[in-house]
Amino acid sequence: MVLKRSYVSAPGTVNKPKRSESLISRTAFGSCMAFNKRDPSIYVVGTEEGPIHKCSCSYNEQYLETFLGHTAY
Repeated sequence: MVLKRSYVSAPGTVNKPKRSESLISRTAFGSCMAFNKRDPSIYVVGTEEGPIHKCSCSYNEQYLETFLGHTAY
């Protein structure tokens, strides 16, 4: 599966000033991966942007579910 960059902001980050940033790649970097113990065809991937994506080996064109991160204060 190719991880795509998400453009959804985490809760609590909407009013923060945006910095200008150049986009080098449209793909995201997966920083961690874990497989489900009960169903090895299901796995989750953590990305450098914060969201965690629930994926399936059977449906490799889209995420099953996306969990947004939180802001730590």
